[in-house]
Parts: sequence; structure tokens; C-alpha cells
Amino acid sequence: MNSRRHVIIGAAQSPYLGDADVPHDQLWKQLLWAFFEDFMTLFFEDVARQLDFSRTEQLDKEQFTDLPEGSRREMDIVAKVHTREGTPELILVHVEVSPVK
Repeated sequence: MNSRRHVIIGAAQSPYLGDADVPHDQLWKQLLWAFFEDFMTLFFEDVARQLDFSRTEQLDKEQFTDLPEGSRREMDIVAKVHTREGTPELILVHVEVSPVK
């Protein structure tokens, strides 16, 4: 289960991007968490089949430093999910939403 992946999923233009009054980042994180199992099943089907989502725990978001560049990134979701065999695994999700020009 310890496979490391970076996945880039296609971009879509939102009519609300650029609207400073809408808390996009917070709304996105809440949606990701609300549909976490569906998200994992849709984009990481092979991994999702190995997980027991009834034993999912949301952890505090941590900041990670991208060495050697040193840029700091905060994860959208940090979750502890047990495998069907009972082994706890950490799932880190970070999605960049940006306008398409």
C-alpha cells in the first residue's frame, strides 16, 4: 500500500474564481472531506478497494516543506484510514484549483 503518487486531474473554469468574497479554499476542503470516499473511489479506485472507510479519522492538517525548493504546502485532507487488513495508513490530499486562461 505504500505507493507514492502525484496525480494531476484536468482543469475546469469556475465562474466564481477571482471572487474574493467566496471562501473557495475552505469550501473545497469541506467538499473533499464530505465526499472523501467517493473522491478516493473515483480517482484512486485500486487504492480505495483496499481501504475500510468505516475507520476513517480526519487528522490536523500539517504543513509540508518541499525540499530542496523549500516551498511550504498545506494538505487539504490528512486522514488516517485503516486497510481492510486493519493496518492504519495516512492519506494526504492536496488539490490546486486555479483559473484556466
